[in-house]
Amino acid sequence: MAPAGAIQAQIEITVTATAASSDMRFDRPARWQTLPRESVEAFSSQAMVQLILRELTPGQLMTVW
Repeated sequence: MAPAGAIQAQIEITVTATAASSDMRFDRPARWQTLPRESVEAFSSQAMVQLILRELTPGQLMTVW
């Protein structure tokens, strides 16, 4: 099932061969609906902005302005 409202999909794979004769096999590819990594919503009536960040690494630094 594709995520609601999805118009495209992307798969990123990074592999490192351990030998010249190495091969790669995918046994069971799957996809599932996920929440966006970042989202921002403005509330002008309350003069505020809601910022949601997911999948942050512990100790990761960021600047919001």
